[in-house]
Amino acid sequence: MPRVDGKVVSALFVLIGFTSMFRDLQISSLHVANLLTFLGFAATFARGSTLRTATRDVLLLIFAVAALCLSMVGSVYYVNGLLWVQLCIQALSAVLVAAMVDWRRLKLISAGVIAGATVSSATAILQEFRILPSELFIDSSGLIRPTGLVGEPDWVGLYAAFALVVLLRWQTARTKLRGWLIVINALALLFSFARAAWLALVVSLIIALVMTRARGRPQYFDLRLGWKPVVATLAVGSLAALIFPDVANTAWTRVLSIFFLEHRDDNAQYRGQQLDGLIALAQSAPWNGYGLSASARVTIIGQIETAASVTTQNSVATNWVLALAADAKVLAVPFILLIGLLSVFRANTLGGQLTLVVAINSLFSNVMYNPVWWLAVAILVAAEKTGGLGERTSKVRRARQKK
Repeated sequence: MPRVDGKVVSALFVLIGFTSMFRDLQISSLHVANLLTFLGFAATFARGSTLRTATRDVLLLIFAVAALCLSMVGSVYYVNGLLWVQLCIQALSAVLVAAMVDWRRLKLISAGVIAGATVSSATAILQEFRILPSELFIDSSGLIRPTGLVGEPDWVGLYAAFALVVLLRWQTARTKLRGWLIVINALALLFSFARAAWLALVVSLIIALVMTRARGRPQYFDLRLGWKPVVATLAVGSLAALIFPDVANTAWTRVLSIFFLEHRDDNAQYRGQQLDGLIALAQSAPWNGYGLSASARVTIIGQIETAASVTTQNSVATNWVLALAADAKVLAVPFILLIGLLSVFRANTLGGQLTLVVAINSLFSNVMYNPVWWLAVAILVAAEKTGGLGERTSKVRRARQKK
């Protein structure tokens, strides 16, 4: 097998992170991020690089995913008979990334994540101020929300939150650049009005800090942004409030709607009805569930379509836990426990917090069958061998001392 140039391999790792930030970047229903992962694995193998991973965690992951797929045996209630194939491809990609990644490759993947999310976030900010002409998203409350390069405001918010976690743990001497990247993604997260992403970021930060203190392992968080990015953030936020007077009130109302029923708009009420429908479907399911994608039979208003053919074009329900409870029931327990326990107990690591972000977000806007979820899981199961994220501490310290 011909030897692959190291720069090509490095570029592939950057592109894996970059393309994971775009859910619709697909070739014949195969996510480009998955294709690049397979190419990256082949290139890494061709170079003779060491491939090793945490065997216990990977075996547990494989077992949990296999259990989910068993729900398809004998099932006739599913909506998309190929969803299990997509799940297996995503899980395989996670295993391969976990096998390849070390702290240097983790930096390359993280750089791609930051680049991909920031490009979309910057686009969303320009859309918010109508500088960049595009088709904006108008929700049931009449709120106009930017879609970035991903087609939906909730995804803009999720990818921005995902990048913010990476940036907050990024140890680098280039603090000014890092500060501006944090500002861009923070503003996009705000303007997206994505409540699920807001909640996911805040809760993941709280759990990360609690677990860091509980486990006695100091975790790197760099909140130094410099005064210019802070002033720029305040200026842009104030400008948005002046141009669009309802922005501040709407933002506060959407925060309150997370906790209080009386503040919920139509979208939140529909989501509540969907959750009620999913609970009813899960309660009626046999011990092995109705099969992956059966939860998509729950409509936007919570009704359950029982006909052989359904009208929905979606294969995934809005809440990943309730969806799996309906799809696989007992067979879903290993996967739910694995993701839940590993992400919480490793919340003091990058992979743990990233998995918390996608898992909490997916309680309201499900991304379980997309590359961003499985990239987080890959970093999670590889946590023990990647160590920390960023440059070596001594290198950063020397660079700062020179200033």
